[in-house]
This record gives sequence, C-alpha cells and structure tokens, in this order.
Amino acid sequence: MKLALTARFMIGIEFRSAKIFFASNNLTLVSTTHSTLDYSSIKGPIIIGNSVWVGTNVTIVGPVNIGDNVIIGAGAVVLKDLQSNGIYAGVPARLIRWRNEAE
Repeated sequence: MKLALTARFMIGIEFRSAKIFFASNNLTLVSTTHSTLDYSSIKGPIIIGNSVWVGTNVTIVGPVNIGDNVIIGAGAVVLKDLQSNGIYAGVPARLIRWRNEAE
C-alpha cells in the first residue's frame, strides 16, 4: 500500500485503504459518530479503494466505503458511500461528474 499524506492527519477507530491513496492537508477521518435520535454510538470502518485522491480540509465520517478511482474535492464532508470513478465535492459530498477513461 502506498499512502501519501501531508501535514495533519487524524484517524478515528478503524481505517482501511487499498494500494494507492493520496491525501492533502488536514484530512480528518472519523469512524465513530452518534445517532441524532437517541445518541447511541454508530461505529464502522472507513474503507478506501485504489487510486483515491483527497483534497485539502476533507472530513470523512464513517461508516463509509469509497470506491476505486475517486476524487474528493477540497472542503468536502463525506457522509455516505462514494461509487467508483466519480468526482465528489460539497457539504455533504455529492457526485459532480463521472471520470472518463483518459483521466
């Protein structure tokens, strides 16, 4: 596994990454959160696929699965699974467009 990270990187309870994962400054991974109904704990892994690129100041809240060949734009907050070959951005992160074979 190649893991390229810069500056501050915070890991929660469980994190799994595939072969290649690139992250910029201030990536926050939170693998435990709570229900807004009864404040019970929700735990789950953050699973990151191959060739994932993550922009600056991104927060990923588990449990989530991030597919292969995904780009996550700066400042995004990932709360749900991201399908392979997509470009995602925003709060919460949403699909901007699909990546083509040339990218």
